[in-house]
Amino acid sequence: DTQRKLSDARRELQEQTQKHLELEQQILELKEEKLPSPESIQCARKEWETCVGNFEMIDAKNKESVDTLSELARRYTEVKILQKFLQCAAVLQDSVSKISNALNDEGERWKELVSSVGDKKSAFQAEWILECLPIYFTLETELQRLTHIKTSLEKLGEDSLRILRLAKEKQHFTDEFKNRLRERLEVLFSAFKWPTPNHKLTKELIPLAFTSEDEYEEDWLHIHPVNALLHHRPPVYIKSIDPRLEIFVAVFIFGLRVQQALGELHSSENAELHQHPSVWVLDALFEPIISRFIFHFINESSTNKLEKPEWSFSYIGNVLSDHAEFLLGYIQPLLNRETKSFVIPDAKNILIGKLLGILERKLLQDIPLLLASNQALYCHTLSECVKLEKLLFEVHNYPEGFPSPMQTFALTPQLFDAWVRIEKHVFSRQLSRVLSNQHKWEKHFEALADIDQLKPTISSESVIVMTEALTERYHRLLDVNHKTRMVEEIQIPNLIQYCKAMKKFFLQLAEAESLSQDLIVQLCRLCNSANYCSLILVDWSEQLMFLELQYEKELWSKTEDEQKEFSIQDVEGSMFEEPITLSNKVVQKSLRGISSAIARTFQVYSEEYFNRSSKIVSNSIQYDISPDMCSPLFELKFSIELVLDELASMLLPKFWRIFTKELDDYMLAGILQGRSRYTQNAAEQLRFNMKVLFSFIHPHYKPQDTAVFPKTKDAIHILIMDKSDLRHLQDELYLLNATEQQRVLREYRISVLSGRDTEQLIKKRSDLPRA
Repeated sequence: DTQRKLSDARRELQEQTQKHLELEQQILELKEEKLPSPESIQCARKEWETCVGNFEMIDAKNKESVDTLSELARRYTEVKILQKFLQCAAVLQDSVSKISNALNDEGERWKELVSSVGDKKSAFQAEWILECLPIYFTLETELQRLTHIKTSLEKLGEDSLRILRLAKEKQHFTDEFKNRLRERLEVLFSAFKWPTPNHKLTKELIPLAFTSEDEYEEDWLHIHPVNALLHHRPPVYIKSIDPRLEIFVAVFIFGLRVQQALGELHSSENAELHQHPSVWVLDALFEPIISRFIFHFINESSTNKLEKPEWSFSYIGNVLSDHAEFLLGYIQPLLNRETKSFVIPDAKNILIGKLLGILERKLLQDIPLLLASNQALYCHTLSECVKLEKLLFEVHNYPEGFPSPMQTFALTPQLFDAWVRIEKHVFSRQLSRVLSNQHKWEKHFEALADIDQLKPTISSESVIVMTEALTERYHRLLDVNHKTRMVEEIQIPNLIQYCKAMKKFFLQLAEAESLSQDLIVQLCRLCNSANYCSLILVDWSEQLMFLELQYEKELWSKTEDEQKEFSIQDVEGSMFEEPITLSNKVVQKSLRGISSAIARTFQVYSEEYFNRSSKIVSNSIQYDISPDMCSPLFELKFSIELVLDELASMLLPKFWRIFTKELDDYMLAGILQGRSRYTQNAAEQLRFNMKVLFSFIHPHYKPQDTAVFPKTKDAIHILIMDKSDLRHLQDELYLLNATEQQRVLREYRISVLSGRDTEQLIKKRSDLPRA
C-alpha cells in the first residue's frame, strides 16, 4: 500500500509540475507580447468617439442626399420622356416640311383649276374638281395639325435645354457621390488594413449558425440611425463584434441603393453582352487590389520582371484565394438582398474581370518584348496563362463565354499571327523530336499493359498530348475563326505528318525479309498507334467546340436558302476527317500485315506435312499430333499469344475475322496443292490436327453469325467420308453446271467449297480406285 501511495503521489507531483511549466510559458509569452499602454487605449477611444460623431454628421447629410435623390430620380424620368418626345418631334418636323411643300403645290393647282373652270365651264373639269375637293380638305386639316405641332416644337426647344441642364446636374451629383463614397470607404479600409488578408476578421464576418432576427434588429437600429433612415433590416446571417463592420454595411448598402436609383446598374444588359456590371462600392473595394498589381507588375519595380511571368499570375491566384471567403460569405449576401435588377452582380466574378483587365494591360506591354527577345519566355508565359485560366474556370467557376486570359494573345491580328507562327514552330519541332526517338514504337504504359486497353505507343501518346495541350490553349477564344486557324494550320497538318510516318513505317515492315516474331510485335504496336489516334480524334470531333467549327465550315458552302434551315445537328463531316481516315487505313493495313505474317509462317512450317507423298497412320482410334505438325502448331500458338499480349483488345475481333479467313485459305491451298494423299484414317489424323489448331482460337473468337474455318472444315468433311459416299458424290457432280453442283453439295453438308474443289479433294483419297 505504501508503494502504491508513493506512486500516486509521484504522478500527481509530475502533473502539477507540468501545469506549473505551462503557466510559466504563458507568462513569458505575455511578457514578450507588446501590449498597448493605457494612454494609447485612451487615445484610440477618443479617436473612435470622434469617428462616430463624424459618422452621425455624415448620416444627416445622407438624409438630405436621399431627398435630393428622390427629386433627381423624378427629374431623370422626365428627361427620358422628353428625350423620346424630342426624337418624335424631329421626325414630325421633317413631315411638316414635306406636307407644306405638297400643300403649296396643291394650292397652285387649285388656282389653275378654278381659272380653267371659269373659262371653259367643262363638265369633265367640274367632275375632276369634285374628286380633288376631299384631297384639299384633307391637306387643309393636316396643315392645321402640323401648325399645332410646330408650336409644340418651339416649346420643346425650351424643354430640351432643361434636359441638358438636368443631365449635367445628374452627372455632377453622380461624380460627387462616387467621390464621397470612395473617401468614406478608404477610411474603413485603413482600419481593416484592406486588402491585406485578415483571417481573424473573416472568421468574425462568417457566422457558424443563423441567429434570430428579433434579438439582433433592435441593437442594429439603435447603434446607427442611418439604418432606420434607409429602412434597412440587418442581415440575420451576420453578427459581427466589430462596430467598423456595421459602418461598412451601412455605407455599402447606401451606395448600392443610390446607384440603382440613378439607373446606373444594368446587370441584365451586361450579362447578355458577357460583361460585368460596374458596381460603385465594389469598384472602390477592389481599387486597392488593382493598384497593388499596377505597382508591382506594370510600373518600374523589382517584381516586374519579364522572365518571371508566374509572379503576376500567382498574385491573381493568391488574391482570389485570400478573399473568396469574404466575398462569397459577406459581400455576396448583401448584393443578393439589395440588388433589384434581373441579374444579381457576382462580387467574385467582378473582381476576376477587373484582374483580367489589368492583366491584359500587362500582357500587351510584355508580349512585344517577348516576341523580340526570347521565344522560350513567350511559351513560358503562355503556359502560366493556361494555368491561371484553368484555375479561374475550374476552381473559381468563372462563367464560360466571358473573356479569358488567353484572349489577349489574339486581341489583334498581329498578335494572333505571331502566336500561330510560334505554335507552328514549337509543334513541328516537338513532332520531329518524337519521330526521331528510337523508342517511338514501344508501348507507352509498359507497366500497365494488362490494364490499358488501347495500348498506345510513346509516339502516339506524345502526339495526342501535344495536340490536346494546344487545344487547351485556344479552346476558350471567343472568335471561331481563331480556333479554326489553330486546327487547320497547326493540328491537322502535324497529325497528317504523323499518319504519313506510320504509313512509312508500315512499308518498311512490309519489305522485311524474314517473318520473325519481332515483325509481329512491331505491326501490333503500329496498329495500336493508328487506332489510338483515330479513337481520340473521333471523340474530339464529337465535342461541341469542334462541332461548332465544322458547322461554320459547312455553313459557308451552303446557299442562302440552305443556310436558313441548316443547324448543328445537320453537320456531316468532321474537323479531323483526313487524319482519321489515314489512321484507319494504317489500322486495316497493319491488321492484314499481322494476319499475313502469322499465316505465312504457318504455311512455311507446315509445308513438309502437306507435301509428304503418303501418310503413315496407325489404325488406333487414339490420335496424337502428327510429328510434322508439331512445329507449325507451336509457332502458331506462340504468335497468337504474342498478338493477345501486344494488340489492343478492341482490335482483336477485327484481327480474328481477317486472320481466320486468311489462314483458312492457306490450309485449303495446302491440302489441295500439296503432294499428300489421304486414306480415311489419315484424314481423321488431319482432322485431329486441325482441332488442336482450332482450340488455339476458339476461346478468343466465337462469332455467332459466321462459321470459323469453313473451307478447311468442308475439306476435312469430304476426306473422311466413306468410300461409297464419295463415289456417289463424284457421280452426282459429273457433268453438272456450277448451280446444280451447289445444290448437290448442300445435300452433303458442304457449305462453301465449289464443285471443282470438291472433285480435287475426292482425288486426294488414295484408297479410292481411279476411274
